[in-house]
Amino acid sequence: MEYFFGFVILLGVLVFIHELGHFSVAKACGVRVDTFSIGMGKKLFRFVKGETEYVLSLIPLGGYVKLLGQDPREEVPEELNHRSFRLKPLWQRAAIVLAGPAFNAILAVGVFVGLYLVGVPSPGPVLERVLPGSPAEISGFKSGDLILNIKELASDAAPKRILDLSDLEKFVGKRSGRELVFEIERKNPSTGEISKQSVTHSPSEGNERDSTVGVISKRGVIEGVERNAPAPVVVWNSKTGWAPANQIPNFYWIEKIEILNSGSNQKEFKIDSLFEFERAWTDLYQLSQNGQGSGLTARFSGTTVQLESSSDSKKPQENKQIQVDLALNQNFPNGLKAAGLISSELVLVAVSPGTPAEKLGLVSGDIIQTLNGESVKSFQWFKNRLQELASQPESTVKVGWIRDG
Repeated sequence: MEYFFGFVILLGVLVFIHELGHFSVAKACGVRVDTFSIGMGKKLFRFVKGETEYVLSLIPLGGYVKLLGQDPREEVPEELNHRSFRLKPLWQRAAIVLAGPAFNAILAVGVFVGLYLVGVPSPGPVLERVLPGSPAEISGFKSGDLILNIKELASDAAPKRILDLSDLEKFVGKRSGRELVFEIERKNPSTGEISKQSVTHSPSEGNERDSTVGVISKRGVIEGVERNAPAPVVVWNSKTGWAPANQIPNFYWIEKIEILNSGSNQKEFKIDSLFEFERAWTDLYQLSQNGQGSGLTARFSGTTVQLESSSDSKKPQENKQIQVDLALNQNFPNGLKAAGLISSELVLVAVSPGTPAEKLGLVSGDIIQTLNGESVKSFQWFKNRLQELASQPESTVKVGWIRDG
């Protein structure tokens, strides 16, 4: 619905500017304007000012400006001939007709100039996710690193300042195989301290599929770096483990963690990614072990992710807001694995009937593990590798997954 209203507002602005162009130039040329109308159909609002009636109509799919003498069949009083559109010089009539699209063009130029002067939000040059064991991690990159500038070792050029993610991708994309020095800014997740460090890395040649035309092209990439961090969704790896015993829902999207009854130690964690959730869990475990957690409770606020019902796939599923309170005592587990939880973006929420995935044997709740014998590192990796396989003639796909632990 918000897209519909956005479309209506945008279209209304374009129509108003277009008709304002006709109106303004007609007035400047001395032509009488009988009606200035935005929208079509039933009239919602109208008033008359001077010689012009102003109208707002129900359907926002157009508008019009009615000029005296514009219709050749219209009879114009002799005393108003000098205000008639059809009796004006050709150049004035042409100017009035062209004014509408001209005003729209001026609007477009004005918007672009404004955006250029003011600026628009763009993704910062942050490495949202560095996959464990990847070339990026081996070089020294970590999730959350902010790239400040890049220097090519074999070049005398000054370091390139990196302003946003697009800058980073363009610079790296043209330097496959070249040794680069990255100056980065890194925040310590425990202390919040920020430090500057240097990482040396040679981008490898990677494949990228254009989402518009579907063409795979080669460019330099920092292998193991992905744009999006995984969502903080956790699932059980056993029906008899610590997690179900403590009423943690299966397929649970964590959004916030609060420490209750802590007095001066009141703390709240806003969870936007799996990494933040894992760091928060580490803090909770440390509280539970050093004696500070005595009498404290961690309240997990989140939403359950409902799986598609295999027996009645048409029945609508409802996600539920659920809070779980866990005592921070000596039994609090050290990490998600010890808690019997799997954190993975590779959980299948639904499998569409009749698709190759269903024929392969996959069902909702399965957790993808391998693709053609390779360990699946992330959903993005899985998607990119499938696209590469799809481009190869007579390629086969073998998927391994975990089901019910």
